[in-house]
Amino acid sequence: MSGHQSAGPAASDDAPGCQATRESWALVSAYKALLAVTAAQLAPLGLHPGQDRVLLELWVKDGISQRELGKRLGVEQPTVTKTLQRLERAGLVRRERDPQDNRQVIVHLTVAGRAANEPIRQARREAERQLVKGLSAQDRQHLVELLTRVRDNLLDRR
Repeated sequence: MSGHQSAGPAASDDAPGCQATRESWALVSAYKALLAVTAAQLAPLGLHPGQDRVLLELWVKDGISQRELGKRLGVEQPTVTKTLQRLERAGLVRRERDPQDNRQVIVHLTVAGRAANEPIRQARREAERQLVKGLSAQDRQHLVELLTRVRDNLLDRR
């Protein structure tokens, strides 16, 4: 073998569900590869995948509630809390109680969090470059269309 991963599980084309198995495997393995590339790009910055997304949201709108941040990211509150704790320990964000509503926690970027903008965006651009390497503009557009349809199928959107 040349060091590349195989094209997926071996199965006969006449096996029930074989096509879906190959397609699911291809999608999952591509996602895992993208995650690995993203992790490698973010590691020198002291970040893990997912933490960059939190910072990206805060660069768009700093000073939003932790609850709103979770909604924007589409993740559960315990995940947001854990991620923010790590980013806070790294000195990239700070959290404080909302003076108007003590039940709410407001998240702010620190000076270091704002300064991390360009290095993180560069890391994401490099991961994106690797993602589409060798694909034409037409291939990339088709990929986006297909993945959008797959997502909509899985969410039962028609």
